[in-house]
Amino acid sequence: MNTKEINEYIKNNTHLSYSELSDILGISTNAIRKRYYHLKLPKKEVGYMKPTKEIEKYLNEKGVKLEDVMELLEAKKPKIEIIKRKTKTKFSFGVVSDTHLVDKACALSELKAFYKLCEKRGIKDVVNAGDLATGINVYPGQINDLVCFGFDDHLKYVVEHYPKIKGITTYFISGNHDEAYKKGFGIDFGSHVASKRDDMIYLGMYDATITLNGVSIGLHHGGGGNSYALSYKLQKYVEKIGSGQKPQIYILGHYHGSFYMFYRNVHCLLPGCWQKPNDFSVRHGLPNQIGGWIIDLEIGDDEKNSIINFKSEFIPFYE
Repeated sequence: MNTKEINEYIKNNTHLSYSELSDILGISTNAIRKRYYHLKLPKKEVGYMKPTKEIEKYLNEKGVKLEDVMELLEAKKPKIEIIKRKTKTKFSFGVVSDTHLVDKACALSELKAFYKLCEKRGIKDVVNAGDLATGINVYPGQINDLVCFGFDDHLKYVVEHYPKIKGITTYFISGNHDEAYKKGFGIDFGSHVASKRDDMIYLGMYDATITLNGVSIGLHHGGGGNSYALSYKLQKYVEKIGSGQKPQIYILGHYHGSFYMFYRNVHCLLPGCWQKPNDFSVRHGLPNQIGGWIIDLEIGDDEKNSIINFKSEFIPFYE
């Protein structure tokens, strides 16, 4: 048979399987499929030829039902479940840490610019992971790095100069530099700042977990020096949180670096800092990555307020 005759035969016998046509025409099943495509014939489901009478007789002798054999041979299509996630709410918040007000090297203008950006984007909440102020006598010679002296002057400076924008609330914890006021004067610096600023909510020293729009956010101010890798401190702190107590978002201040990772089902951040290099940071090799994060969230319509979309944007500032 020539090509024209083969094509004509196939068009007139579409009830036959690929395998049956292959046996009759003496060409491969793959060639039959290609001709189906070029002739624009309905594509066949790949299956098996009908069993011969000999096969049926053999199965009957063995006591096996033909239907069971065909069910075993036919390929089962996997059932695909399409999961639809419904968004309940969207919101954004800002993240800062280690603002170090009162230090001559504080990037105060940049910090205010960041808050202005938050205002422009409609952000109502900013979290601060500690070291609101730079403290006193934290390291030898620190007095030379200060813009004013004494507890009262430090408090007044922070109250007057920390960014204040109508509609934005700052939630903050204390860090080791803030704790220096307690060590030196027996006074909790954070609580005094909050008592004089109605837009600033003090959450406690070193560690706190807050809930914004149903999402749990852990704030912690670490200790010790930087590790060999940015992720290491984050990993270790998250691993120490007990089962069932992990927040959905974890922010670790103190290390002056900027980094994000998703680890153990927690969105983890190093929040950067707002202290430009000084003699102390240069000597200790601190990264001093100046800037803050803007986090955009989509929250699922479920009991757990699951985060179904997490977008993190670091806003850097350069000298």
